[in-house]
Amino acid sequence: MPDQPLDPREIMSNAHFARRGIRPASFIGTRDRPARLVRVRTGDYLPAERWATLAADERHRALIHTTTARMRCPLPMLGLVSAAAMVRMPVLGGYPGRIDVLVDAGAAGSSTMVCRHRVTYLPEPVMVAGLQVTPPARTVIDLARTRSLARGLVAGDWALRDNVCTITRPG
Repeated sequence: MPDQPLDPREIMSNAHFARRGIRPASFIGTRDRPARLVRVRTGDYLPAERWATLAADERHRALIHTTTARMRCPLPMLGLVSAAAMVRMPVLGGYPGRIDVLVDAGAAGSSTMVCRHRVTYLPEPVMVAGLQVTPPARTVIDLARTRSLARGLVAGDWALRDNVCTITRPG
């Protein structure tokens, strides 16, 4: 299945295994036994052979899908690296082990799996796979502003080349 995009329905939860009377921990690899399952996050798994076929951005999308599935509605808007992963925007450097979301400056809460970026103005989102995501132009700016100019440049070059945003000159 190389080069096949991940379908979130491929991810199996603890409930999936419990209905079958199976403990997923028995399929996680050890020093003496190869893994048959890979933990995407606590309580969510993919077959190890499928995980091996996924690129880093697909693995981050798996984390996004499993994490947002456990969040209360309304779901926050994905931003920064997570927004880039959802729109398949290239990201210079690695992907974090948690997802990035934008929330209103007055919002409370925290989580080990979610990095909340509090902002005074939430942009109009775009929908990708049923999730609210920052528009590509905002994602490019956020990556350059919070990560590095190089990350912003790579993302911006892709966005312009693929015509997902344009340069507008005043006047």
